[in-house]
Amino acid sequence: MLNRISDELLLLKKIHTMQKYLLILILLTAVQVFSQTKVDNARFKELMLDSTAMILDVRTANEVQEGKIQGSLNVSFFADNFLSEVERIIPKDRMVLVYCAAGGRSADACKQLKKAGYNHVYDLQTGYNGWE
Repeated sequence: MLNRISDELLLLKKIHTMQKYLLILILLTAVQVFSQTKVDNARFKELMLDSTAMILDVRTANEVQEGKIQGSLNVSFFADNFLSEVERIIPKDRMVLVYCAAGGRSADACKQLKKAGYNHVYDLQTGYNGWE
């Protein structure tokens, strides 16, 4: 009887330990999915030289008329089909360099892209307003 109780307690301890490790794994995955890499102008320019890089401008069409980073594709973050349009034009194995006007929308866009399976996502910290 004591051996059976002892075995059950040992099993419960193992289950509890496994639950802790599972929670840690879930938290680490969430951090990876919802974090994005913010980069400054110099690093953004370096990344633009990579042949796998695609530049994504998430500003509205009116904002783009004021100017844009050469070679960028525009999909407004406010579009109802934002994510599906990005998935249509940018393969998930490509590096995606994202910018907006000041950095707010691009941060949100990066979170969505990471959640959708894009692994190499970089956010221009200052946005187009700080672009040099």
